[in-house]
Amino acid sequence: MASSNLRVSEEKLICAICLEVFRNPATIPCGHNFCLDCIGRFWDQQFNVGAYSCPQCRESFIPRPTLHRNTIVCDIVEDFLKSGAKLGLRPLAGPSDVPCDFCTDAKLKAAKSCLVCLASYCEIHLKPHRENAAFQDHPLTDPVQDIKERKCKMHRKHLELFCRTDKTFICCVCTTSEHRKHEAVTLEEEVQSRKKELRLTDFEMEKQLQKTLLEIGKLQQNVDSITRSSQKVESEITNKFSAMTDAIEEALKVVIGLIEREERAALNQADSIRAQLEQRCTKLREKKLQLEILANKSDNFKFVQESLYFSTASQVPDVPQLKTDLHSKLARANDAATELSAQVKECLHRAMKRKLKSTETKGNEKAARLLDVSPQASLLLPEPKVRKDFVQYAMKLTFDPNTANEYLRLSSRGQRVEHTYPKSWHYPEHPERFDNCRQVMCLESSYQGKCYWEVQLVEGLWGVWADVGITYKRMNRKGRECTCYLGRNDVSWCLEIMPPSGLLNGLHRVPYSVSTWHNKVESKLPDQAYNRIGIFLDYPAGTLSFYGVAGTMKLLHRFQAVFKEPLYPVFWIGSGTSLCICQPK
Repeated sequence: MASSNLRVSEEKLICAICLEVFRNPATIPCGHNFCLDCIGRFWDQQFNVGAYSCPQCRESFIPRPTLHRNTIVCDIVEDFLKSGAKLGLRPLAGPSDVPCDFCTDAKLKAAKSCLVCLASYCEIHLKPHRENAAFQDHPLTDPVQDIKERKCKMHRKHLELFCRTDKTFICCVCTTSEHRKHEAVTLEEEVQSRKKELRLTDFEMEKQLQKTLLEIGKLQQNVDSITRSSQKVESEITNKFSAMTDAIEEALKVVIGLIEREERAALNQADSIRAQLEQRCTKLREKKLQLEILANKSDNFKFVQESLYFSTASQVPDVPQLKTDLHSKLARANDAATELSAQVKECLHRAMKRKLKSTETKGNEKAARLLDVSPQASLLLPEPKVRKDFVQYAMKLTFDPNTANEYLRLSSRGQRVEHTYPKSWHYPEHPERFDNCRQVMCLESSYQGKCYWEVQLVEGLWGVWADVGITYKRMNRKGRECTCYLGRNDVSWCLEIMPPSGLLNGLHRVPYSVSTWHNKVESKLPDQAYNRIGIFLDYPAGTLSFYGVAGTMKLLHRFQAVFKEPLYPVFWIGSGTSLCICQPK
């Protein structure tokens, strides 16, 4: 039995016929080892030749040797597999791995894919490509999952060329047929060209990134300055109002002190009168008691004598009345405080209104300069009515190619889009692309102030068929659900222009059918015949207005909403229709 410390190369345990680890190895007379089944099938194919040779050294044997399992080699193979070498050097392909196309039983994980053979190989089956000169021109790459899909479906040839005219992969035979007059280059040339474009794009994006970061830094400085200035002014104003409050409180203390002094004086007078009244009550009780004693005397002489004295001494002095004008004084103080309060409030209100209005006007003029618009176009003014007033809010737009559906063709400047179904443009996969809806979004967004843009609709065979509107960026892009369509969800608003319902006199079409959509709710509008549509967005006011643009501006519909996120222009293009973003002047 082989030792547990056996160290053996996997290559020495590979059958030269099947290129797999030995299964039931057998040793033939020349000393070479093969799988018992493999050498048996190999010699079965040589039956008509009459001689049986070794697949490695070509030594011949007559008659056919009788073979048996080599138990020693079997034990070596068994120990080798138990040692874990198979897992370390020959990993099996997992669910997410690319399997070897040449493994017959258990599929091993591919090490490389050949771009000429269009097949994937494990390390064992890759040896001919690494060692044989016949494969030296076969480029190898990391394992590719869909390597077999890189064949021309029409000619079954390798897709080794790229048609720049149709932006699609082609084979060499395609250049002699449907792509004969097109600009075709090798994949290497296209890769180098696109890498150059990507480098330029990356350079430009880096510039834009640095510029944006600089703007963010400036914005943060402005934010910090705003915060500091606001806190400073707030503190100063608080101190000023505190001083005014202290003055008012001091005046209040003076008035309250006056009232308290008048109150104390009146109460002291009342206390004095009360004491005199109580003293009078005492004297009157004494006199009453004397009167009762006198009335009970039986001696007439004494009665008359004492009654004469009693009548002269029975008079009790009068007590002065409480006299005070406290109520009138309090009333006058209250009236004075009321009048003073009204005057202070009115004066404060007029002063604050005048000062704040002046500050607001200056602030609006400054904001207008920052926004590069005239003060007359400030946000405080109502919505414009004539086209020249709308144009001052004009916003330059370009289509975002990463969002365009594959059946929409964009112009080189990104301001015209055309529906080309069934012709597809095979745009690369992108998470923001509309994969089923014939829609495209703009790169620019609006999240403050007012903006205006116009689109020109170009009739196709069936007239005009398009949706124009706005959406939040989080609008669903994937799948066939209705929520992917403009206006059929709660994050987008649109105006839909449908083809005419028929023909008049066989030549003239009836006006277009027009509707608005938001959150799956359609509102029918009167039929219109405008090919140019103006869209006016007032973000702070929460209004989105659609206008028919001709000699005058006709309001078709206005949405009222509360916008909470940046809004992007977006368009749905119907069959045969083209749409162009205009730059109004």
